[in-house]
Amino acid sequence: MNRKTTFAFSHLSLKYFTAAICLVIVLLHQANLYAQRYPIIPAPASIQKKSGFFTWNNGVKINATKGIMDNEVEFLKAAFQTNKYAKQEKSTNVVTLLLVDTFKYAEGYRLNINPNDIQIIARTNQGLFYGIQSLLQLASEGVYLPAKKRRITKWKIPCVAILDTPRFTYRGMHLDVARHFYSVAFVKKYIDLLAMHKFNYFHWHLTDDQGWRIEIKAFPKLTKKGAYRDSTLKGHFNDQPARYDNQKYGGFYTQKEIKDVVSYAQKRHVTIIPEIEMPGHALAALASYRKLGCAAGPFKTSKTWGVFDDVFCTKDSTFYFLESVLTEVAALFPGPYIHIGGDECPKTRWKECPDCQANITKYGLANEDQLQSWFMKKIETFLATKGKKIIGWDEILDGGISKTATVMSYRGTEGGIKAASKGNDVIMTPASHCYFDYYQNESPDEPLAIGGFLPLEKVYNYDPIPQGLTTSDTNHILGCQGNVWTEYLRDSKKVEYMVFPRACALAEVAWSPKAKDYKQFLDRLAIHMDRLTQLKVNAATHFTGIQGKTMPNPGGGLLLELSAYKKGYKILYTLDEKVPNKKSPKYSKPIPITKNTTITAGMVKSKRPVGQLWKRKFDITQTSGAAITLLSEPHENYSLGTKSALVNGIKGNPQRYGDNEWLGWLGQNVDATIEFSIPKTITRFRTHFYQAPGQWIYPPKRVSIYQKVGDSYQLVSEKEVAAGTENYVAFDMEFTPITSENIKIIIQRHGKIARLLPGEGKEAWLFVDELELE
Repeated sequence: MNRKTTFAFSHLSLKYFTAAICLVIVLLHQANLYAQRYPIIPAPASIQKKSGFFTWNNGVKINATKGIMDNEVEFLKAAFQTNKYAKQEKSTNVVTLLLVDTFKYAEGYRLNINPNDIQIIARTNQGLFYGIQSLLQLASEGVYLPAKKRRITKWKIPCVAILDTPRFTYRGMHLDVARHFYSVAFVKKYIDLLAMHKFNYFHWHLTDDQGWRIEIKAFPKLTKKGAYRDSTLKGHFNDQPARYDNQKYGGFYTQKEIKDVVSYAQKRHVTIIPEIEMPGHALAALASYRKLGCAAGPFKTSKTWGVFDDVFCTKDSTFYFLESVLTEVAALFPGPYIHIGGDECPKTRWKECPDCQANITKYGLANEDQLQSWFMKKIETFLATKGKKIIGWDEILDGGISKTATVMSYRGTEGGIKAASKGNDVIMTPASHCYFDYYQNESPDEPLAIGGFLPLEKVYNYDPIPQGLTTSDTNHILGCQGNVWTEYLRDSKKVEYMVFPRACALAEVAWSPKAKDYKQFLDRLAIHMDRLTQLKVNAATHFTGIQGKTMPNPGGGLLLELSAYKKGYKILYTLDEKVPNKKSPKYSKPIPITKNTTITAGMVKSKRPVGQLWKRKFDITQTSGAAITLLSEPHENYSLGTKSALVNGIKGNPQRYGDNEWLGWLGQNVDATIEFSIPKTITRFRTHFYQAPGQWIYPPKRVSIYQKVGDSYQLVSEKEVAAGTENYVAFDMEFTPITSENIKIIIQRHGKIARLLPGEGKEAWLFVDELELE
């Protein structure tokens, strides 16, 4: 190719490239404007912008066509404090609710807002309800405040044409009320918030080892005794020694209260799925009626968390009890499903129980896993007589399940893939993306949580359709659900803090089209947070903070890049642990870090500090910023920080695992190679491992250090790991000085978990912190 042709091609490419860049800028600007003008969460499937506004004032009238339930009309009236009805369908200054049998989407709606009128069209009352939710969000200024606190009585609502329908038919949120109990008032508030975000299922976890929360008239001791525990664990489950508050704790919902909550949810088009745990997580029931267990007892409602060996026995009297309980439960909840648990059921007692072993022999079962499968199928058959279908956690796959059982896949995606490929319906709720009891921010000031790390962006980027499924199998993925386990959520404010805004992100995963834009979501969320404030929701605000990213410094050490979540914010920082002030340096380019340093940064807008402080301590060693290669990658659920997290100078939090600084492996050793640009003299290796047996996390057996000599590696030193009892296991080994450009570190995993421990027989997790060579 001659130079003239090359130049012409390059010029043409530059021309189109420039045009493409301009188009992208225009589209991004347009997307931002759409987010500001139409800040709806979850984002609708289709939005067509219109000019102008509809002004909702005291003169606005409501026109509801035949067939529309009073509920939708009353909801709209209450929201805008109006009692006027239109006499003629073609009146101006009117809001029309219209049911159309030929409208394509069962849960969808069409919302047309013009300067003189508003129309919400749907096939069902549920679709109308969702259209009303979107309308309210477009009129968000003060509309969510109680009427007495509103400062305005008219709203300017932007004109628009919206055609909307959900991506998934199952859009759920869960709440565990067994570990900690919450009032009826809060449960109703929770349902309101679900409806606002177009969730249509509420999974109510009513029974567990720590409490039985539903009145059963046939067995009054369940609430007289099983609803209460003598004491509750203080601190974290992994803390040693364990401490307790020595205070009686508990509560339950009467059947009258449950009927009230069910009715309340129905009016908001939320179906409640009650969960009655079996065969495991049954201590509260056994404490009430000890003959339900295999052992003689007595039993106590548990004061701590975890998994317990005492479970429901498989004898006939247990099934009489469970069928009686489920008869009352089925009568209280009109929805199609009852969740029967099926998770974390140790088989220790069954192996020792004559009744259970007799059932294995009688029914030709191979083992205790098949005994559990037989147990669940027996309950499923009974519930079918009550017109109910079962849902169970993914352990119900062990030993086989019927075609009509629905599986909740929580231990990853594998259970969902297996169930869908067998033709079973699946609800995806993997802990890695859907457990809202996990930490959501890396700050050491975060309130105590179970562990893990699930930031907002990770929730938002989740796709409930697992890779590897055929097109027909994907039809069995009904949707997704956020789970809220409450061991560490003692009050409703803590629940709100952990759930929102992560539930906002999951709402968009469940409702909106697959193609999404996180930055645009944040623009809408910034406006949405004001609605949550009006509703007195104690939502977390981490997304408004500073983001930090480290990278290798060509001159040695690290470079730290800081960014604000939104343009227009100035970042000030210090290097001496002090809080930044107006005299502090302004961030303009990546900050070099060549020695141990604590960097504190804050955002300023219009000379006023905003958001939370960002603070990190950097410990610089020979490995900081060095090139690193891993023979086996960390598990996808625990790889947020990528391999650079092992050499970025930041240590993992001693109280939790799974954030950006901890990397986790399952069933694999860690084989890391560190390469230096020039030879380094090394005399010491240090790191930390995480230990949490309750979460199946164990330190490794040993660490081996090698140096490259020629084309092979030679062992430098090897040392066993002394685990101790602490969560944060320090490891330190010194050796004769070596000088090398290439060091290999091999960390040998723990292996299988011992018998009678949580996760027995399974591979232990291995979590590794900063790799420090000195």
